[in-house]
Amino acid sequence: MTKLKEDLQKIKGMSFKEAADHIYTYYGLVIAAIIFALIFIISLISTVVKNKLTVPVIQVAVQNEIEYFYGDDMSLLLSETFPDAKGYNEPLKCTFSSSADTTDMYAGIQLMAYIAAGDIDAVICDQATADYICGSGEGAIVTDLSDTRLGKKAADIGISPLFYITYEDWKNKEAADLLLNAILSQK
Repeated sequence: MTKLKEDLQKIKGMSFKEAADHIYTYYGLVIAAIIFALIFIISLISTVVKNKLTVPVIQVAVQNEIEYFYGDDMSLLLSETFPDAKGYNEPLKCTFSSSADTTDMYAGIQLMAYIAAGDIDAVICDQATADYICGSGEGAIVTDLSDTRLGKKAADIGISPLFYITYEDWKNKEAADLLLNAILSQK
């Protein structure tokens, strides 16, 4: 500590250029190490925080036809239901073909892959897809949306009845329940 005090006294008596040269000569490596350590720590913290925020508040699988005709309504519903979820945390929608779609030979498999990967918190679908999902395991919580505003819009494009499906053990059940309540309470 006395060495540091002596150096400070020496530096006070020097011109700016001499003081800068002295600090660079004797403490440059230490200062550079501190700067690199700070950059590393800030970068690490930033990456950890960013990765935590990239998890969407909810991930909803929406049947292709509903997203095609009413995608803006779905986006509005999600933003109204989760108003604080912006940026990296905003709700995520993925679309899939109905299990009854004969033009898509992978219909149903795509959705089941999302579900098996744990990437889905709720599914909005037709009867055929609901039967397909529910037939692959127990514990599905199926809610008929036919009498809701979204259900009536889906009926206009030929999707009736419309279902909302979650499972009790899916990771984000709370957000899925919040979205279901928002759909049911729409006027």
